[in-house]
Amino acid sequence: RDAACDWSSDVCSSDLKITLPLTLGLCALIPLAHADEELAPPDVDFYAEAQMLRADMDPYGFDTADGLNIKIGMWLNSVTLGKNSRFGLEGGFVSQSEVSNDSQFTRAPSVSEQNAGASSVRVQEENSLDLGGFTVGALWQSPYWLYLRGGGYIYNFKLENRQDRILLDGSGNTVNTVNDAPVSDSQSGIAPYLGAGLAVPLLDNLSLTVDYQQTQLESESYGTMGIGLRYSKAATRRMLHACTRWVSLSVGRVACRLAALLHKHHGLVAIHDHPVFQVPAHRTQHHLPLHILPQ
Repeated sequence: RDAACDWSSDVCSSDLKITLPLTLGLCALIPLAHADEELAPPDVDFYAEAQMLRADMDPYGFDTADGLNIKIGMWLNSVTLGKNSRFGLEGGFVSQSEVSNDSQFTRAPSVSEQNAGASSVRVQEENSLDLGGFTVGALWQSPYWLYLRGGGYIYNFKLENRQDRILLDGSGNTVNTVNDAPVSDSQSGIAPYLGAGLAVPLLDNLSLTVDYQQTQLESESYGTMGIGLRYSKAATRRMLHACTRWVSLSVGRVACRLAALLHKHHGLVAIHDHPVFQVPAHRTQHHLPLHILPQ
């Protein structure tokens, strides 16, 4: 009889070691059903902006370059930097067309070119600039259409030089033409930028944007004019709030049901029998009969 009691006590103790942590863990999830305020998403509105660009590349020896700038950002409604103003964080992608210029000059031949019969060399040269990258920054919108933006331009700056050498004899006739391989120089980095512009409302969620921006890049600065559209939708905040509320309520209901089942049956039998929480049946265990010897 004592041996049987000890065996029953061990089984009860093992059962408690399993159910007690599960019950406590599930009870800890129950407050999620009432955590509407704590799990509310940030008070933000998202916006998207697309602009056509025209950049002045004169500081680098080139003409203007056309491009496209696409930005996605979010207004931080809890941050106020002035009455009725808005502050946002944004990231963008800048694609700029390649610009190039051509030049031609004549020079004296080198030793190898003289050996090839050249008295002079006419050089036809083409230089090109390819610039593009990503932007990360902030935007401040005043209530009077004016806005300021600034941040960092993560750029890829590539210069390429192509030369064709035309070897000329003393009479100016072509002896030979040499097409040299292009020589390129690429650099990457982060360049600061600062701009100002106007956002003119067209519809409730749509504005026309016009701005001018200065970017400090490779010890020089260049200006960019942009014109485009900005779309902002406040409904995204309400959608995020509704999704978060549904998830929190669902998790809380499931936790309450599991905790109730474990408490009622003091074990895992209810979970095995529940149609939602089906688990494979345990292998049937055969216990040897207990023989209690007479005293």
